[in-house]
Amino acid sequence: MKMDFNAEQKAAIEHGAQHLLVLAGAGTGKTRTIIGRALRLITDGVEPHRLVVVTFTRRAANEIRSRLRRASGGASQQVLAGTFHHLCLRIMNARRRWFGLTDVTVMDRDDQLQLMKLVRGELVGKNAAIPKAASLINYYSYARNTNQPAKDYLERFTDLEASTVETLLKIFQAYKERKRANAYLDYDDILHRFAKVLHDDPEIRSKVCRQYDHVLVDEMQDT
Repeated sequence: MKMDFNAEQKAAIEHGAQHLLVLAGAGTGKTRTIIGRALRLITDGVEPHRLVVVTFTRRAANEIRSRLRRASGGASQQVLAGTFHHLCLRIMNARRRWFGLTDVTVMDRDDQLQLMKLVRGELVGKNAAIPKAASLINYYSYARNTNQPAKDYLERFTDLEASTVETLLKIFQAYKERKRANAYLDYDDILHRFAKVLHDDPEIRSKVCRQYDHVLVDEMQDT
């Protein structure tokens, strides 16, 4: 399949330097440009299995894989294209010892809600003053994704009473312990553990980096 590009897209696709940041608004063909650059790198001799295309949503990742296949055929099937979570989990599953993993069960949103409901019920019962499980998951996730202790986040960004904050911290601790006991990872755990291991262990970081020559990131602002 032939793909046509405008002058700005061609400049990004053909850019020769190692690092490149493209800033563009909605509907300007960012994903199309990412696909074009991936195809250009393969044409220039980059081995497809050493190329990563990473994006924020599963839908976008599926679109990228589909369009790469239509444009280049079999070669592009070796390109690792997926979400940030998919990329991290794939590497972690392949090298579990590096990341301290044995058996792993990945929790989706519904799994998280059920577990949070369980530990909330065990600790506070039907106490209406305590936020529901969905809100608790949001608080817990926001704190982790902004690299803040949960206590700091709750005190700075919510209007909860001090006693309620202390109760929530107990619920969060019980939730973490239940996850650990059952070898559960939620989506935040995947990113957090991957980043922490690479940050703390230069040898593992180097080994992971040596697997790939190019990493193309679509929709970077969504991270």
